[in-house]
Amino acid sequence: MGRTLMLRLVMLLSLAGPAVLASQSNGLPAESARSRWFDRWSALSPRADLPRLLSHAGAAAASLLWPAPRIGSFWTAGNPAGFRAEVHDTLTDFSIGLLNQSGSYRRPLDPGKSRSFGASAIGWRPMDLRFALLGRVVVDQERFDPGSRADVTEAYPTSPFVTIDTSSTATRRTRARLEGVGSWRFGATAIGLTVGYETRAHETIASGLVRRTRQVVPGAVLGVARRLGGVEIGGYGRYRLRAETIRLLERAANGQVIELRGLKEAPILDILNAYYRRIEEKAPSAGLTASGSLGRARWILFGERAWLEERLTGQESSDPATDRWNADGWVVGGAFQRPLGRRRLLTVDGRYTTLTGSGDLVFDSAAVIFRATERALGGSAEVRWAPDSTHWGLVLGVAIRSERRLRNDLAVSLGSRVNGLTIGASVEVGRALSPDVYLSGTVAAANYSATSAFPAPGVLGVVYRTFTLPELDVAARQARPLLGALGLRWRVGSAASLWLVARGERLAPVGARGPSGFGPVGTRTTGTIEAGVTLR
Repeated sequence: MGRTLMLRLVMLLSLAGPAVLASQSNGLPAESARSRWFDRWSALSPRADLPRLLSHAGAAAASLLWPAPRIGSFWTAGNPAGFRAEVHDTLTDFSIGLLNQSGSYRRPLDPGKSRSFGASAIGWRPMDLRFALLGRVVVDQERFDPGSRADVTEAYPTSPFVTIDTSSTATRRTRARLEGVGSWRFGATAIGLTVGYETRAHETIASGLVRRTRQVVPGAVLGVARRLGGVEIGGYGRYRLRAETIRLLERAANGQVIELRGLKEAPILDILNAYYRRIEEKAPSAGLTASGSLGRARWILFGERAWLEERLTGQESSDPATDRWNADGWVVGGAFQRPLGRRRLLTVDGRYTTLTGSGDLVFDSAAVIFRATERALGGSAEVRWAPDSTHWGLVLGVAIRSERRLRNDLAVSLGSRVNGLTIGASVEVGRALSPDVYLSGTVAAANYSATSAFPAPGVLGVVYRTFTLPELDVAARQARPLLGALGLRWRVGSAASLWLVARGERLAPVGARGPSGFGPVGTRTTGTIEAGVTLR
């Protein structure tokens, strides 16, 4: 009994997940080699927030090296109660990775250049017929040089409250993440629990203006499910917290800080020896899931309601003056998967996200100074041919994402609107070179286009033209992201394989200049190489 309990604890604490080698604030999202279903279950994923990212191809690299896409209440919606019924294999994977991102096509708060190194592991295992475990650990370090002017981890959230300073010297960010899932099944009833904890430390490397940022993000999901005939109905509750503290210290250089709050011109504040800002966020959500089978096909539908409360203060006291951002929204979606013969597998996935938010300043007489209404609709479909006696494998995929962002600054009676559309396609071909060696290549391309409206450069002040207008110019400009990747897997034993994935992505705008003339030029590139060992 003691040995079994110890094994379960070791599984929960030491098995871990794929390295996500770059934060969202890097501009281009550096996705890992695996598909999105590897991460959707996380208790640490943002809720009631739609961060603004640069357009990207959005395809998984070398996916033929990994298990086929999985759907269900756990893999699609994140309800941990469904995990035991949806996992029938054992997997343990350890990996290390390097990332480099650079290029002049970036927004004002994206770092000029980023280098990252990370190590991670993921594992899941059904312990018996009633209980299954999954665990993930990620440790990585990012170096920004030139750095970002943003003092917060996510520089382009839905919230308008973003703190920046005048320094862009090199900075270093270190992150550690630990997550675990436990799922129990008792006949027709199942319960599950997901817990996670992430911490980041971000600071300047050598600078007269010292920046020190600390962030902690705990989260948990509790779920329940019950089978009623051929359909399984489930419900879950999620709670995510975020606390982020910013400290700026003048040592050998003077500095200035700007508290962005929308389109209105924000004052430029001189740092008098030190600056302090603290952000506290609560994000509860609750959802329902329904899943079942139609012949050989499987399906899942879910809906989730989320709320977010963000509080920002610049005082270290028991009852500080607090700026507020409140948002709420819905996520509805589903997935469908069906075998098409012996080798082919069709997977379709889609979700619709909507949120509205309002912000107010404690020292502003207006009740609400900023409103945002944002929508995102995304879907993907792929057909996968598993390798057969000819040793060939193939994946064909298409994806579409539509975003609608309305942001209104009530203090100046002005706003911005961006309707963006990304359509992409991908092809992956794999070939067994020998009984133990498998090679895969991926090519993906997309087109981003948008219609937009925003204030002209001369309507607002220098802060708007320097930090807000260039980002709106990028969001309004047509662009074409491209992706290429190679993957290699070498089986070194009956239950062990070594693997290597190299991935590159390039984003280039169409045309010499954007609609405002204040946007960046050039390109943005991301290169990633990951290596690891998989045990089954």
